Amino acid sequence: MNDSRGMRLHYWMQAFIMIGFAFYIGYLVKSGSLHYYLAPRMEPWVKWCPILLGLMAVFAAYRAIAPAEDPVCDCEHTVPETLFKRAAIYGLFILPLAFGVLLPNRSLGSSAAAVKGFSLTLPTQDQHVRKSASSSAVSEAASENGSGVDPEADAQTKKKIFVAPDKYNEEFAALAGLLYAEPLIEVTPDIYSETIGAIELFKQDFIGKRISLSGFVYKDQTTQQSGGDFAVGRFLILCCTADALPFGVLVKASAQQVSLSKDSWVKVTGKINVEKVKGREVLRIDAERIERVAQPAVSYVYPSADSVAAFKKDLAKP
Repeated sequence: MNDSRGMRLHYWMQAFIMIGFAFYIGYLVKSGSLHYYLAPRMEPWVKWCPILLGLMAVFAAYRAIAPAEDPVCDCEHTVPETLFKRAAIYGLFILPLAFGVLLPNRSLGSSAAAVKGFSLTLPTQDQHVRKSASSSAVSEAASENGSGVDPEADAQTKKKIFVAPDKYNEEFAALAGLLYAEPLIEVTPDIYSETIGAIELFKQDFIGKRISLSGFVYKDQTTQQSGGDFAVGRFLILCCTADALPFGVLVKASAQQVSLSKDSWVKVTGKINVEKVKGREVLRIDAERIERVAQPAVSYVYPSADSVAAFKKDLAKP
């Protein structure tokens, strides 16, 4: 197989595989489907891959048709002798390409979450810090607590200064202060994980605050035996879907609201509470309203470079 004919076939296979990946990635870029596989910060780099792979395929094709007496290099590359070894090597590249072409592009759901392990806490947040910071909030006394001020309304809107347990959580503490001042905490996709993380860090202080968030319905034995009826979940993507982290918040619903099928998308509005699951306190939403919503075009959430700035930007929107 290491004769001239065998090497030419090997180079043709290289060219075929690379041009296949070039066309497939090009299709994902053109159809706007890269978000099913990559975080946004990685997409600009991958968009150049079809060009580079195309050039590499042209070079491999040239090596396949170049005269035998005109070697491209003197490194004497060889290919496996047996058909089984050759098939195994080519299969490592052809099978992923075939799966990508034949299988539909779609978001991960409950099945993938169960395999990866669904978390009722933000997966990237340290458990010890989350516990130690729960009581580190300091109330900022309102100067206008006199006549004409509704104490209940004031309790919902007064500012609070949150003290971070360490320098790594200072952004969460700053975000928590902004969230606490809102009468209704809207969990937006651009700072979804940071919002949940900030509330978790100071969960005791947020008990009773109203919150609204959307996600897919996730049900398993843990969610249904831990004081909740299901969890509203999302996948946090750090780099690509291979490192997707499924997480969510428990939801306590009424009898009429629990007949939701798994993977259906809902928007839950209710009050924040705390539930102990397997000896650990997690957030729970006591639902006031559950609405069915359409699955968003981009269903994953991604880390924010500056969640405080993103929150202020959202507030400035009309």
